[in-house]
Amino acid sequence: MALYHAKREGRGQSCLYNPDLEAVARERRNLEQDLRDAITCGEFRLHYQPIMDVRSNRPTGFEALLRWDRPNVGPISPAEFASFAEDVGLMSETDDWVVREACLAAKTWPLDVMVSFNLPSTQFSCPGLIERIAKILAETRLPASCLELEITEAAAIHNLGVATGLP
Repeated sequence: MALYHAKREGRGQSCLYNPDLEAVARERRNLEQDLRDAITCGEFRLHYQPIMDVRSNRPTGFEALLRWDRPNVGPISPAEFASFAEDVGLMSETDDWVVREACLAAKTWPLDVMVSFNLPSTQFSCPGLIERIAKILAETRLPASCLELEITEAAAIHNLGVATGLP
């Protein structure tokens, strides 16, 4: 347990065994299982924040915001679980769920109203991202022009070639 804790802390770190590490490891296992269950048991929810045109005072789109309605805990923001989901390899699956659900919702909106969502920086350069999104668009039959992917400045800077289309 000390070895795994030291590895999570980063290269060149050391850690002495401490009984508290067992509780931390147990909580991580429980959180990972709960997160896997959240995807399959419908515990994720999307909340939509309007994107307004100030001239016409009407929405031009909605940003899909992920929330996890964790049993016995309540709503949890991705800020509280996204890095963990990335650590255990569940971020792609989570993002695919968000895109699929947001596209299904947007299918019921007028065609001039877009849906957007924040793409985590770790997923921005993930192999197969475009193909996964294209597959979801095809499945949901939402025109690609109705979907907007938002990337953070950090993601753009760390993936400058991809962000600008330059090698």
